[in-house]
Formats: sequence, structure tokens, C-alpha cells
Amino acid sequence: MLWTLQNCCFLAPNLYIKPAKFLPGNSLSSFFTFCILLFNFCVINHNSAKEEMEGSQLQRQAAAMRRTLFEQGYLDEQFIQLEELQDDANPYFVEEVVKLFYTDSSRFIRNIELAMERNPLDFDKLDDVMHQFKGSSSGIGAKKVKKECTQFQDYCKAGNAEGCLRTLQAVKQEHANLKRRLEAYFQLTRQI
Repeated sequence: MLWTLQNCCFLAPNLYIKPAKFLPGNSLSSFFTFCILLFNFCVINHNSAKEEMEGSQLQRQAAAMRRTLFEQGYLDEQFIQLEELQDDANPYFVEEVVKLFYTDSSRFIRNIELAMERNPLDFDKLDDVMHQFKGSSSGIGAKKVKKECTQFQDYCKAGNAEGCLRTLQAVKQEHANLKRRLEAYFQLTRQI
């Protein structure tokens, strides 16, 4: 900091060949006051530019993360429709809807797990709960989760308990993967 302040003081005479013309009172203290003001101006502008650069870098990271969610098949166009409903009056709309989804979907998964413990399995009930879960997943554009839900329903219709159990694990895994990725995405967008 001292070095920069000294540089500002050395630069000031070059900027103002005759400081007496531009500074009130022909004193050394006025000149140093000017140097301090110039230094503060430089620091503020530097910090402002740095914050702007970091903000644009965060925007690029968020855009890349969002693009990856689509390219890897985690999300579909329904997520875009949710984003279109978001505005300045409700800047966290999508994040709030996704949080509601995860609250509801955790309950659906627990209900399915409980139903899977019964013997014999009630495939109609399993199919019904999974249908609700699939609809909820579809509402936020959770493409991979929805795909696994459909597979689970197919096994229910076929009366295939092993297929249901195996697919339930896949549903839970895709559900957790998407949650982790969306949490990271929303954390990044909140910093912008």
C-alpha cells in the first residue's frame, strides 16, 4: 500500500506540472491530501472493476453449469419454462419450486420404500405413488428422474418385484445426483 501511495505521489507532479495552480494553498500537506484522494480513487476503481470481472466470471460458470445439466440429460425444457416465470419480483422462484419438489419427493420415496416392505407387494399402490412422483419430477424438468420413474411403473405393470427394487435404487440415485447439482447451481447463481 505504501509503495502504491508513493507512486501516486510521484505521478501527481507529472499530472499537475504546477500543483499550486490546482491545489488550494501552496502547501505540501495539500499535495499529500491530493495523493491520498488519488490513491483512494484508484483503489475504488480497481475494486469495482475486480468485482465486475468476478461477477461476469460467476455468470459464465453458472451458464456452463446450467448448460451441462441439459447436455447430460438431467433437465428438460420444463425447467426453462419455470425459469421464464421467474422475474425481479421473485428472483428465487425456480429455486423455491425445486426445494418444494425435494420436500415432496422425499415423502414419495419414503412411501414407496414402505410399500416395498409389504408382502405381497401392492403393485397398483406402488404404481400410483410413483405416478405422483413422476408428475412432480416432470413439473421441474427432472428428465433422468422421470425416466427412471417410468421404468419403475413398467415393472409395476409387469408385476416384477426385483425390477421395481432395482429401479427404485436408480430413482433414488438420480434424485440425489440432481439435487446435488442443482444445489451447486443455485448456490452459484445466488452469488451473481
